[in-house]
Amino acid sequence: METGPIPLADAATALGVHYMTAYRYVRTGALAAHQVGGRWVVTPSEIERFRHGGRSSPGRRAAGAAVRADPERIERLIARLLAADETGAWAIVEQRLVAGWQRADIVKHLLVPVMAEVGDRWEAGIVTVADEHIASGVMLRLLARLGAGERQRGRRSGSVVIAGVSGERHALPLSLTADVLRDQGLHVVDLGADTPVDDIVGAARAQDRLVGVGLCATSSLDEPARGRLHAAATGVRDATGCPVLVGGAAVGSVTEARELGGDSWSSTIDDVVAWFADRAGRPRDA
Repeated sequence: METGPIPLADAATALGVHYMTAYRYVRTGALAAHQVGGRWVVTPSEIERFRHGGRSSPGRRAAGAAVRADPERIERLIARLLAADETGAWAIVEQRLVAGWQRADIVKHLLVPVMAEVGDRWEAGIVTVADEHIASGVMLRLLARLGAGERQRGRRSGSVVIAGVSGERHALPLSLTADVLRDQGLHVVDLGADTPVDDIVGAARAQDRLVGVGLCATSSLDEPARGRLHAAATGVRDATGCPVLVGGAAVGSVTEARELGGDSWSSTIDDVVAWFADRAGRPRDA
């Protein structure tokens, strides 16, 4: 005979998940629950049904489960961003969390493709500058909510500084990258866009256990911009002895990155993660 319903906190413990993860399951309808005296409760049979439904542990997808960009989902999220509908946009992100995607999965396979498509549409004249700014603003709030979830605890494996040098106007690529790096157990100092060279060097010098610095350039690089990027890269290396990674849409090759003063080049978030994880001596998440 089944015993009575148990509090959601106890159900979360039984499922081996954080309370907020269990609450997310309830909110999205994945886990059936009802309220008694204003508190969520779950029946033991529902917990068993959920367990046998193939759900994975918190933040971990089932072994072999595919994580890939979905054009339909990307299109739905773009529509919500352009409509300034944070609630609707978050619901799409939350569905992926319930499906077992990790934060890094969501950033790499949903948020990055979405913003790349918005950028392409802006360049093609399909969306306006105002549209792009609206989408970016909502995306930053989604990242804040995503980053507020439970993360692995313990000592950070090293510090990194990432920045856009003076003249670089785009902060969102840095925010997206920072979120993935934090999930790698790194302490990330994200200085954002348009940061003066001296401030980048000073922030790098101030970090304990600095493993490297990343400089992002997405805007076209004229000669003054190239000079500032080179000054930042060489200034960091001279001040700290740490290597500098240069990347972003405006930098097309490792040769160009080295001409700009960098030690290496990245073209994707995966490249950035691999580079910093290697220097921190930390295994990369699959």
